[in-house]
Amino acid sequence: MSATKINSVASLEKEILRLKFRQKEIEKNLDDNVMGLRKIAGTMALTSIVGSTIGSAFTNSPVNFWANMIMRLLQNDKLQTGVHKLVDGLTEKIGTGINKVAGILHKPKDKTSEGPTPPDSISASL
Repeated sequence: MSATKINSVASLEKEILRLKFRQKEIEKNLDDNVMGLRKIAGTMALTSIVGSTIGSAFTNSPVNFWANMIMRLLQNDKLQTGVHKLVDGLTEKIGTGINKVAGILHKPKDKTSEGPTPPDSISASL
């Protein structure tokens, strides 16, 4: 800021006009900065939330964004533990079901039940 000496009404009006012009310049500069911020605000928010790698990948290609998001999810320890528990449980259930089906299909034959059985009336008379 310049220290301008005001000696008359004319110099006061001249200084007022200079300051109004300076105000308009500052307002235009501020508007330009706000417009620039609006253009990059979405990318900045995404980058701050999910990380710089994913944020920059989203601006390049949505496919890269989702691929990076899935990679990040798969690297999560809690998610890995939960998936392992789920897979272990499903494997146990499938194994149990397969064993039951195999047991039903391949029942061992009893030695006493080999051959035809006589009718009840014949076996009672013997």
